[in-house]
Amino acid sequence: MGPYVTGEVSFHDEGAGEQDSCRRTLVHPGRRPPSPGCSLHQTSTEQLKGDSPPSDNKDMSFFTIEFLNDRWSLGAEVGEVPTMAAIEAAGEYPWGDFWGSVVEYLFQTDPQLAGKRDTVEIDPDTQGLYVYGTDEQTVIRVQELLEPLATDPDEMAGFITNVTATGFIFD
Repeated sequence: MGPYVTGEVSFHDEGAGEQDSCRRTLVHPGRRPPSPGCSLHQTSTEQLKGDSPPSDNKDMSFFTIEFLNDRWSLGAEVGEVPTMAAIEAAGEYPWGDFWGSVVEYLFQTDPQLAGKRDTVEIDPDTQGLYVYGTDEQTVIRVQELLEPLATDPDEMAGFITNVTATGFIFD
């Protein structure tokens, strides 16, 4: 899986009256803290496989992927993307709705995502973007396409120019 680090951890929801545990598969573990009220505990170092995460954060994935409750979840706080200035310079507002539109456009145009839009739920909010789905490869493909748009200002500027030239309107 390339630069991804995948590991299984269990977590306990400390806000629940009983000890509810489940397994979560993380891509780039440690990139995003657990949900409030939950604590993550690595079950075993032997379960970790893949390349080690880079020590330089610029090489880390901006978007994280987790497996929880029988579905894959891609998420990021998009209010702090490195391409924020490029998005604003193009006259767009770089928050969740914009990023949700980007994902919609990717499903319309990427051959590997063709016909798979109904396999995911796109959930933008003010400062975040979340994509949920049952097909791991679809969620990973969305991440692969979003990463350069979140981290490379030139890539994002060119993307916005090309997309708006087609008549597509971002939310």
